[in-house]
Amino acid sequence: TLDEKLADLPKRLPLLSMMNVKYVYLPFLLVDPSLQQIASIPVVTGTTTRLSLHLYENLNVMPRIYAVREPRFVSGEREALLGVIQERDFRAQTWIECATCTEKLAEHGAIGEIELAPGKARMTVTSDRGTWVVLSESFYPGWRVTVDGKESELYPANYLFMAAYVSGGEHSVEFIYT
Repeated sequence: TLDEKLADLPKRLPLLSMMNVKYVYLPFLLVDPSLQQIASIPVVTGTTTRLSLHLYENLNVMPRIYAVREPRFVSGEREALLGVIQERDFRAQTWIECATCTEKLAEHGAIGEIELAPGKARMTVTSDRGTWVVLSESFYPGWRVTVDGKESELYPANYLFMAAYVSGGEHSVEFIYT
């Protein structure tokens, strides 16, 4: 029912935030601290029924590129998907598919200068002990990552996207689709 969907939607907003969804159209009013209503647009239906679409800005949208605060390592797709659909705060935790990565515990690093182009994302990454960097592009064959020009390992992150480990210091990181 519509009431069930209305009750369920706020629980799903973190997924939209993780997927970089900044704006949401809804055919009903919704009050949630993570959404700010921007506009209400009347829709002509050809009947006497009045309908409006409401445009909201998602105030918790995640950046396309970010340094992970707390990595959660899982051994496969199923475990990652189960974690992601239950996660409520992707700013705090990122699900990375890598059963052998527990030794790569890291701190929250800083992402500096970012250059984006089709099939390419280049950034500066700084951390004292090392950090995980997530690029919100589909984890798909053909993507690769380099750190200071040297090939590095890509891992699925949050079931959909990709992550790379970057050791401590300041580094140039480049995700490239070939």
